Amino acid sequence: MNVHLSKNILVAEFIGPKGEETKARLENAALTLFARQGYEKTTIKEITREAGVSVALLYRYYSGKQELLKQIIGQILPFPRTEDQHSDKSIEELLLAITRDLYKFHCDHKLIIQILLAERHFNAEVAQVLKEFSESTHQNLRKLLWDRIETGEVREHNVDASLFTLTHIIIQIDEHAALIPDTDAFLRDIVSIICQGIRK
Repeated sequence: MNVHLSKNILVAEFIGPKGEETKARLENAALTLFARQGYEKTTIKEITREAGVSVALLYRYYSGKQELLKQIIGQILPFPRTEDQHSDKSIEELLLAITRDLYKFHCDHKLIIQILLAERHFNAEVAQVLKEFSESTHQNLRKLLWDRIETGEVREHNVDASLFTLTHIIIQIDEHAALIPDTDAFLRDIVSIICQGIRK
């Protein structure tokens, strides 16, 4: 399994084209091994062997395996971005845009999400990052719904129940792919059903 990280999410520090390529190779190698055998069982030597570089070169960019994982995780946080929440878009338009983004995020980062979920039971730092990610996502979405409640577009309701329903369905889509021939139409239907229940 080969995992490619997006070039536009490398760290901001300028390390030169060769350094960026080396970091990407190390991070891809780490993700591949973490997925294959778990974070705890993967050694620095195995990562460098998979990446085709020396152990010394890895330590030029990272203090160790934990920092390597943290860098990978840091590339995809925070999410989601809800900067349009004060726009003139309807709640249905906003939720559909965010739902599409969340589904794409889930698909694009499925591997790192699986690693996080598996390793949170054994690694306190991973557990903390996952907790922060979950809280950040729900806080942003919760604020969006409460803002629309205050404007009168949405009735007061159990916001967390709406968010749980939406995010849980997004996570489950892959497991039921055979029953969902058109994912985008399915997402539109889910958002429409939720909005029918919360709109005034």
